[in-house]
Amino acid sequence: MHLKIPPIFLAIWLVFFLASCGKNDEAQAPVETVARLVKTMSITSQEIKMTDRVPGKVLASKRAELKFQVPGKLMEFPAKESQKVKKNALLARLDPRDYKTNIAKVNSAIAQARAQLKAMKAGARPEDVRVLQAELSAAKARFQEAKQQRA
Repeated sequence: MHLKIPPIFLAIWLVFFLASCGKNDEAQAPVETVARLVKTMSITSQEIKMTDRVPGKVLASKRAELKFQVPGKLMEFPAKESQKVKKNALLARLDPRDYKTNIAKVNSAIAQARAQLKAMKAGARPEDVRVLQAELSAAKARFQEAKQQRA
């Protein structure tokens, strides 16, 4: 799309263009420079602390709870906060003394039960029978006494 510009506008434009390109024959007056007083300041850098203290409570966006299969005291905690860990990595170690003590107690009870089973299979001794009869008669007496107190 061509725009047709009337020749009169072109002529006016040409006159202004040529008039602006000419030399300025007017003598310019020399400019006098004036010294002005200036106020100066020394600026030094300072450390600015921009902190605010606001009461509040920070909560984690995700929370992981550790649960152990046995009770005990926490002895070691190699995982740090916000640390990424691999699957099956050691997160915490419990003190094994309580666990080992419980295992020793259970093993002792098992050994005692095995010894009693062996003795029962071999046959009861007369002393054991008398002790059991005494315990049975004492239990019967306690039962009768409790029955009388209730009535």
